[in-house]
Amino acid sequence: MILVCGEALIDLFVGPPEGAEMPTRAVAGGSPFNVAIGLARLGARSTCFGGISRDRFGMLLADILEREGVDTRFLLRTDRLSTLSAVATAPDGQPRYSFHGEQRGAVGRDRQI
Repeated sequence: MILVCGEALIDLFVGPPEGAEMPTRAVAGGSPFNVAIGLARLGARSTCFGGISRDRFGMLLADILEREGVDTRFLLRTDRLSTLSAVATAPDGQPRYSFHGEQRGAVGRDRQI
């Protein structure tokens, strides 16, 4: 069995403003989360070790792991908020990321990748 350690989060893709609204799309993500799923899809036994919230986003993340065949016995369920990674395109076309959740404080830090 391959143990994958790290975070699972929600990528919140933010579209351009439409009047007073900004359309968004929430997608399960996080590199370790995706690696554990990829291993399971390749037929390897994988398990995920990390904290996942009991909130609605965390329930989605845990459900996806289970549905994909990833062993979830090492998930640490917590009452902390799920981390949201807001992804918006800057005027120069480059993606800009800001992370929001309890572990990072109320406002995340922008970073360009």
